[in-house]
Amino acid sequence: MIKISKFVLVVLLLLLPMIALADSLNIKNGRYSGGPVIVIKLTEKQKERIDKKYKPYNKMKLTKSQQTEIASKAKMKEPPTQVIVVRPEDTQVDCTCGIANIGLILKGGVIELPVSYLATDKEAKEMEIVD
Repeated sequence: MIKISKFVLVVLLLLLPMIALADSLNIKNGRYSGGPVIVIKLTEKQKERIDKKYKPYNKMKLTKSQQTEIASKAKMKEPPTQVIVVRPEDTQVDCTCGIANIGLILKGGVIELPVSYLATDKEAKEMEIVD
């Protein structure tokens, strides 16, 4: 019984770093590297809000044209009306499990939306983890 417990402990300790890494987004060279993305241009108002009031994981409303672009490129009938904006480096220290509609802030007034994280507003709400 004790040998089995030690074995389980060793396996868990070896898996811990992989589990910890699984909680963050795949970021390489400041960009999402885990699959296809949609890059959308921000409005001046959106850029200004991010520049002046940035807090990781704040929600940002999307314009109708941004929603249409996302729907077209991601082949979604019901695109999100808002995204959660975050700088790519901030995702590496926080758990991103249970997150949807994440927009990674890039230079040049654009955000990058990982397609695999896109969901309807209703789906995103259901996925939210309450602390």
